Amino acid sequence: MNRARIYDAIIVKLTTDWYAEVLERLPNGSKFLDVGIGTGLALINNRQQLKLKQINVDGVDYDKDYVVRCQVLVKEKQLTSLVQVHHASIYDFQDGPYDAVYFSSSLMLMPDAVKALQHCMGMLKQKTGCIYVTQTIQTRHSRLMEIVKPLLKFLTTIDFGAVTYEEDLLITFKKAGLTLREHVPISGTTMTSTRSFRLFVLEL
Repeated sequence: MNRARIYDAIIVKLTTDWYAEVLERLPNGSKFLDVGIGTGLALINNRQQLKLKQINVDGVDYDKDYVVRCQVLVKEKQLTSLVQVHHASIYDFQDGPYDAVYFSSSLMLMPDAVKALQHCMGMLKQKTGCIYVTQTIQTRHSRLMEIVKPLLKFLTTIDFGAVTYEEDLLITFKKAGLTLREHVPISGTTMTSTRSFRLFVLEL
């Protein structure tokens, strides 16, 4: 099984729900930037929403294996009129203006999360554009998880990054100059679940 298929097997069931949460909040005809689109399967699993709302997507990922798989899936599902996939670093990518920018667990993998947010802020529509972030939040400090989570990359080939605590993420948003509009638990978790899946909606 290649890296892209391992990604789909481990990640996509959960992230499909996360995309649904974001897409249902977008108005019809939105222009949408997906930062770290991966193989695109979680987005593609929500293709009925994409078609119904005519949401146009630019997906960006630095991982060539994921981008190749994403391009194949987009073509297979006949979504090429709505979804364009780009092999690039988000720091170098420039397009828009976008109604929405989405980081699906990708923000805290960035070498400089604040810089990534600020770069994307420059591609948003002024006054109306929003940034959406879904992220697994560790609600209780755990030294064990802090050690184990980064090592999962060597077992799965997937970079899960470091443990993310709510206070660190909120500080990142503040440093970028963003205002928090919505913050809710998703995918059946609560705000106090040990591993809480969260959606953050941010405004300029």
